Amino acid sequence: MQVLNFVLFLGIAPSLVQASSFQNIKFTFTEVTGSYSLPSAGLSEMYDYYIAPSGAKGFSSFSLTVNVESDWDFASVETCGSVQTCSSVSWNLWNRVTGTQTGSWGSTTLGSSPVVHVRIILDGMNTLQNPISQMSWTAIVPPPPTMSPTMAPTPSPTPPPTMAPTPAPSLCEGAKTVDMAQGPGLHTCALLSTSELKCWGNNGNGQLGLGDTTSRGLLASDMGTNLPAVRLGVGRTVLQASSGYEHTCAVLDNNKAKCWGRNNGGKLGTNDQTDRGGTPESMDDALPYVILPEGTLVKQISAGRDITCALLLPGNNVKCWGNGGWGDLGYSDGFTRGNTEGSMESLPDVDLGSVSTVRKLRAGNFHSHCALFENGKAKCWGLNQDGQLGLGDRVSRGLSPGDMGDNLPFLDTGVGSYVEDIAILYSEGCALLSGGCVKCWPYYGANFVQVYAPGPCTDFGTGRTAKQIAFGYSHVCALLDNNQVKCKGNNLNAELGWGFEERSYYGTMTEEQGDKWPYTDIGEPGRTVQKLIANEMGNCVILDNQSVKCWGSNDQGLLGIGSNVVASNAATSSIVNLGIVTSIPCTRSPTTAPTPAPTMAPTPSPTPSPTPAGCLPGTFLSEDGAECLPCPPGTYSNQVTGIGSQCFPCETGSFSPEYGATTCTLCPAGSITSVF
Repeated sequence: MQVLNFVLFLGIAPSLVQASSFQNIKFTFTEVTGSYSLPSAGLSEMYDYYIAPSGAKGFSSFSLTVNVESDWDFASVETCGSVQTCSSVSWNLWNRVTGTQTGSWGSTTLGSSPVVHVRIILDGMNTLQNPISQMSWTAIVPPPPTMSPTMAPTPSPTPPPTMAPTPAPSLCEGAKTVDMAQGPGLHTCALLSTSELKCWGNNGNGQLGLGDTTSRGLLASDMGTNLPAVRLGVGRTVLQASSGYEHTCAVLDNNKAKCWGRNNGGKLGTNDQTDRGGTPESMDDALPYVILPEGTLVKQISAGRDITCALLLPGNNVKCWGNGGWGDLGYSDGFTRGNTEGSMESLPDVDLGSVSTVRKLRAGNFHSHCALFENGKAKCWGLNQDGQLGLGDRVSRGLSPGDMGDNLPFLDTGVGSYVEDIAILYSEGCALLSGGCVKCWPYYGANFVQVYAPGPCTDFGTGRTAKQIAFGYSHVCALLDNNQVKCKGNNLNAELGWGFEERSYYGTMTEEQGDKWPYTDIGEPGRTVQKLIANEMGNCVILDNQSVKCWGSNDQGLLGIGSNVVASNAATSSIVNLGIVTSIPCTRSPTTAPTPAPTMAPTPSPTPSPTPAGCLPGTFLSEDGAECLPCPPGTYSNQVTGIGSQCFPCETGSFSPEYGATTCTLCPAGSITSVF
């Protein structure tokens, strides 16, 4: 019996898990830190972890314990003895009633297995900002085969460099911004680490939810501790929020939704057209919930210009309400819904076809809506006068009988592509694909003919790819893989974050692409951008210290900088002062990351001898040409290789959990690839 290093990986990227004895082989992860974090206030998630021994063919035994501190609606863990199936053992931890849930799954022992597959399913909404979760296992691997005389000797133990402890965050220094509401309006909302929502900007219809119609953000006295959080009921906190043009919606900790602001067309979902949020008596517990069928839970809310849509549980079905005259309700009739007694109770599901399950909704800027599916595809409907839906024509969808369901085509982004996000502006659109490609439309094809479908990948510069996209009325921005931002489109109000005094529009000329395309200077030395959002005429970013900075138009205080400047470039704008929130006390103790213990290097396994033509698929020839070595996890080789060649890394969205892979396997729906 021998203890070896272990490889734990989600998707393609392996990471050594250090162990000092086989009785205590552990990997501990904290959900809100690092590149493998779960969203601090996310929707349904499924994560697949594969644990395999380096240098051995499998485990002779394996036991697992999982501890989760969280408040998801539903959580479960499955462990499997193979990569393909995940049904050997299953523990269900809880169905949430109220408040924080802390639980532990019991331990189970699996038989001999080449790799252990752990699947964690978290459904609903999680509001805890620093949930601590541990996945602990004890495993024994069989001894490796005896080495032949021609094999290299076992390397001596080599301790790795000592890692400095990760500094613990100051947990009691006040509110941090964890998310923001993106929408087509002139107001902005920030979701804080206290699960409270603060909004600023235009408040002409009570869309800030502060019990009056006074806009906030033009005066220094509007912001900081003077800016109150939106009151949505005693004990209620916010899981997710979305801002429309003149209204705002939020999913609360009980997985019900409330909307406030202008209610033309019934977009607040209350069977009337009464505005709410502009008087003190219209908020707090007096603000009604969106009327939905009994037992329905809201997974995501998506506010558009004059409508609202929701992704619902348990069926992942979609319902929309408000002004249907533009087609973006998706009911193929143009009728308004939600404005009269009984109209919400009889609200049908939006027919999006039978091919796949909806995983996310995305409101367009001007009377359009999109659904992203678990199969990686997307559908959009609503106004299409300029071809902004990307369907190859300028025919609106959602207004005429028979234009929805399976008759509504998927966006054609290319064979094998996976749509991560989508942006529909006033007259154009863009899709972010897995791997960082952004395809936009319409574009000019051969003979300068305009094509109303996704074009080639946007050139962000040498080696650059996109991680996020955000869009306003007529501008779009991307957060790139180097955590910098590039924007194109209208710049009359400094939407691009630079040069609005000289450039009213940018991004249509060849010389404005690639490396010649300037970055937006955020103006915060030492800080990096973690998240990018946009509104009607500007943008905001959440920085790595969870502070917020906005640029663009400052109409009605949209920037939240406490100044009446008309507009501001990114570099000259100020950090938004959201104040220190003390309504929720600090309860957790800070922790530091453990220093890894020294480990033995993996013992090499026997490898096949080279053939005259080279090595077999799944292996590669060593530099000295003496032996064929197996491709490590996360890589593959499907051809005869030569001296000095290397195995190829799996593409994003695929994985190879074992040594000697000849192909990579696509990640299951709902899972991701990440680096530990």
